[in-house]
Amino acid sequence: MAKTNGFEMKIAAISIARDEGDIIEAWARHNLHFFDKIFIVDDNSGDNTREILQALIAEGLPLELVPQPPARSFYQGKGMTRLMAHAFSQQEWDFVFPLDADECLMVESREVLYQDLAELGPHKVAGLSNIDYMITSEDDFSDPNPLTRMQYTAPFTGEVFKVALPREVACGSDVLIADGSHSVTQNGIKIPDCLLKNTVLAHFPARSREQLVAKCLCAYIRWKSRHDYNEKFAQWPIMASDFLRREQSLVVDDFQSFYASYHAAAASELVKRPFQECRGTMKYLDLAGFYPYRSILNAIDGLIDSARIGASVHNSELLAAERAQLTPAARFFEKHFRSIIRRWKKMSHSTKNT
Repeated sequence: MAKTNGFEMKIAAISIARDEGDIIEAWARHNLHFFDKIFIVDDNSGDNTREILQALIAEGLPLELVPQPPARSFYQGKGMTRLMAHAFSQQEWDFVFPLDADECLMVESREVLYQDLAELGPHKVAGLSNIDYMITSEDDFSDPNPLTRMQYTAPFTGEVFKVALPREVACGSDVLIADGSHSVTQNGIKIPDCLLKNTVLAHFPARSREQLVAKCLCAYIRWKSRHDYNEKFAQWPIMASDFLRREQSLVVDDFQSFYASYHAAAASELVKRPFQECRGTMKYLDLAGFYPYRSILNAIDGLIDSARIGASVHNSELLAAERAQLTPAARFFEKHFRSIIRRWKKMSHSTKNT
């Protein structure tokens, strides 16, 4: 908690993380320089994301692992909205920032961040632009920390990429954070946002070849399994997954073209901009890592489980419908079938003995 011009401001972040073990420690240590607390859901990670978060909590860092049912399909907006409600059930925050576990605040200091937010007033949604860090041949993969390993960024656009909600908006009725946290609506109407002047997001969505391929395939599985899926959802990972259809081996031969199908800036001239604001010493590098096959198989397992549940419900509904068509005599026989059989056997036994 800090003061800006005598005004006390309490700020929290909320996040849903899945298979972010290669970045989650650096992400948490950095962002906790700006937030009073981070509420995070581990969405059934197959790597060591949860173990790293538990180790950070044991250190005393203000993180809270919040239980939520694992999302078989990707309904991030609804999950974030539930998580925001949980955060406000714990404390009255002045602002809540929905963040992915690959997004880090880039701002000179807490005081500058708080000044940015104070200028908005209590009823405006904050907008944050993004700087995307890109995989390049210059990356030193002997450095396990993506925040220091990745040196080049896509050209800066200055457009709103994510939003942050003040308490007066977040606690309103029928407020919903959109998928991706790119906007927020109330009663189905988008709330206007105002771009912060001095605060942006450093975004590390793709950190290695294996991680990017697995990320796109998992996104393909989880987005396309939504009952309300349409072609506007998750366009970049879906396009990149479609690129993989043309591959004839498990190794992506033309990785640069694949990368460009996910992020168009991969084909453009990049800007060297080392991430200078990474704070804290990494202690759990032995737990860090990414397991692409495990990540993909977990996504498939989730889809299979959903199909089994759906089939079970469907079969139960069919059985109920069939029973509804039975005559009263047939329903009586079905209900008392075992009792009737026992009586029949008893009568048969008595007849034989006489």
